[in-house]
Amino acid sequence: ISKIVLLDVVKELTCAICLNIYKDPVVIPCQHSFCYECIKEYWIQKPYNINSVMCDFCVDGTTAATRSCLKCETSFCSKVFEFYCKEDGCCVCASCSVHGTHRNHTLLMLGALQQIVYSLMFSLLYLQTQTERYRSRILLTYSEIQKQTKEDEQFVLQQINLQKQEVISKIEQHCKQVDAVMQTLKEKEKDIQDNLANEPLSLIQVTLARWISETQNWIYQLEKEQNNHSFNINITFFDPNFFCLFPDCQSLTFDLNTVHTNLTVSQDRKTVTWSESKQSYSPHPERFTYDSQVLCSECFNTGISTWDIKISGEYFKVGVAYQKLERKKLLTSILGQNSASWCICSLKGEFKAWHNNICTYFTPTKDLKHIRVCLDYEGGTLSFYQVTNTLLHLHTFKTTFSEPVYPAFKCGDDTTMTLC
Repeated sequence: ISKIVLLDVVKELTCAICLNIYKDPVVIPCQHSFCYECIKEYWIQKPYNINSVMCDFCVDGTTAATRSCLKCETSFCSKVFEFYCKEDGCCVCASCSVHGTHRNHTLLMLGALQQIVYSLMFSLLYLQTQTERYRSRILLTYSEIQKQTKEDEQFVLQQINLQKQEVISKIEQHCKQVDAVMQTLKEKEKDIQDNLANEPLSLIQVTLARWISETQNWIYQLEKEQNNHSFNINITFFDPNFFCLFPDCQSLTFDLNTVHTNLTVSQDRKTVTWSESKQSYSPHPERFTYDSQVLCSECFNTGISTWDIKISGEYFKVGVAYQKLERKKLLTSILGQNSASWCICSLKGEFKAWHNNICTYFTPTKDLKHIRVCLDYEGGTLSFYQVTNTLLHLHTFKTTFSEPVYPAFKCGDDTTMTLC
């Protein structure tokens, strides 16, 4: 029985053209199998009296066949498959689309399907290209992080060693001073013992009081120095160059339709300056009329964005706002006093972060003359940094942005602000 089964299997796997086991088998529309090269060579041979054989799949029966199956003698024309059935995932002929099992199925013309395939291939190629770009950027970022981490590690260890040596030196000096004080006290104690019988009591009391006072001063100085024998490492891990891992700083311009009439705007729309005299701007519904504020023309609603502002003066606000921020009303138009804006503020030496009329104090290391704003829209963070030779974090708002945000500024008395 096993031999019979084996013979049947061999028969099923035998090509009807070359009579050998299939090599690269293919299935033709009538569901019979052949070697790919065998059926290809057979079909490209020019048949005798080709018009005498008609396509078995064409309904009208008048279309000449261009190929035939050697097993079932079914003939096909060159357009036998014109449609693609979405339900069954296969190509079908015109007859099946009208009278066969694929009737009432969703059919696509093969030409249209080819366009869809081309479109999908293009999309796939684009996604592969974008993926490779992001992969390269991630690898570069990771490399930069590793490099920066290594440099920070070396810098920290160097600072620790330097301060360690400094503290050890101070402690050694302190020990020498303590030894000197102890030696002096022993000598004075010996003097008192030697002169106790010869000196008057009043002289001994005066001398002892002076020595006690001197000793107390020495002890006070030693205790004061002892409190300084501790590590005080102030290390900045944020290198401004490392901040370039974020996208480049945006090129912004002030919006002339929003600028307050007490602000003058430079020709390149990069600088605003407080002016006591009113400017003759044309009326506009977007213009701030109460506070000396201005928005930028550009807005952000995706990704990570950074921009810099340089400031000369002590009365200013830097932040972002929704387009819906009030322009005309007294309180609801002020940056930070509502739910539509976030900002940091400098006023008479006080520094605050404002949102929805709630403030948080912060302290810069020195005069706040250069600020970097970092917006992560999807991440819901708005961060402010003081830019000097390093970056000092000032404040971060954490929220969920629901609309595009515009860089927003207030330029107070005797203040000039310039977009970098």
